[in-house]
Amino acid sequence: MKTPPIPPADAGHQTVTEFIQVPTPHEAIQIGFTDQKGSGPAGLATFCGFLHWHRFGALLGKALPHVRTSKKAIAPADLALGFITGILAGAKKLTHVAHLRRDVVLAPLLAIARIGSQSTFTRFFQGFTGPGQNLATFRALWRWGLERLPSRPGGYSLDLDSTRLLHEDGQQEGVKVGYTRLGTKPCLHPLLAIWQASEVPGTDVAEVWHREHGWDRERRVILVRHRIEEKERPGGKQLLEVPGSLFPAFVTNLPVSVPPIEVWRDDNPRAGCEGVIKQLAADFALPDLCVKKFWGTEAAMSLAVLSYNLCVLFQRHLGWLDRVTAATLRFRLFTTGGIISETGGRTTIRLSVPPEQRDWWRAIFEKIVSLYPNCNAVGLRAP
Repeated sequence: MKTPPIPPADAGHQTVTEFIQVPTPHEAIQIGFTDQKGSGPAGLATFCGFLHWHRFGALLGKALPHVRTSKKAIAPADLALGFITGILAGAKKLTHVAHLRRDVVLAPLLAIARIGSQSTFTRFFQGFTGPGQNLATFRALWRWGLERLPSRPGGYSLDLDSTRLLHEDGQQEGVKVGYTRLGTKPCLHPLLAIWQASEVPGTDVAEVWHREHGWDRERRVILVRHRIEEKERPGGKQLLEVPGSLFPAFVTNLPVSVPPIEVWRDDNPRAGCEGVIKQLAADFALPDLCVKKFWGTEAAMSLAVLSYNLCVLFQRHLGWLDRVTAATLRFRLFTTGGIISETGGRTTIRLSVPPEQRDWWRAIFEKIVSLYPNCNAVGLRAP
């Protein structure tokens, strides 16, 4: 039997003319439109549930310095929640976050009035006006995240590193011409702190990329701190005025695949600062978040780093032993489509998930809404 020819777009019944014919090697697929309220990133319901479990919106409301000017204005905590969720959805700029206003699911999921516009977010970040204000805001948020890390017998060490973020126009406050891996360019030069413990008792490690005067390129520097009271034969010099510690340092041409502790003595893992910086650049928009005012830029970057921390804590909440990147989370969870409707007077979101995957999704939501999310004495599924 021959396949009947495809009718022209303006032929036939009115319902047919609404479709656009897209030919493929096997058939012509009809593309149309629907009045149903659908969402591309409806899978962010998992992350939003995690935020609600921790009452994170209330925490933001207490930490942020902004004062709501009118009842119609979006609450500062709502703007921050929309921004954080937008970063996890893949936004790189304020315009990308504002584009999510068109999504019908995210605002109900976050329990906020709406996602802000680009100008609203610009005014929001202009509300950060000085170092004391920023410190007061984010100190509480960093502490909240640290308090949710598991205790470790050896504690945690603070790993500091800097990175240079290119901003070619160079018109924003705080952007200066400096050395980057692409040459001398306008850039921001933030300092990032990451917590990382070494497996060697009494020893902490870190690494930075440094270009000394006269060097033809940046080189890898390994920094080691020995706590004297915990080491039988500590080595190193008192390079810094830190009582009870000695600091060896190494400049190496070994590849980054070779850990610092292995460079020094053992086969323990290296400090993870560079890996985190790469994730912040690739998945959390750090190089692109630059507004006109310097302290607004710092606040935007801090919220992006906070998004990274929440991403880590989210996976711990689910009990995942192997941590994945935000890009993987987007493919596994966040970019799952769904439809929102009112059913029996209640807001209902139906995720577009194949039947064979639904038990896995049910287990995730049961873990999120459980009063004891880290209890593994019982199965993930309710009996």
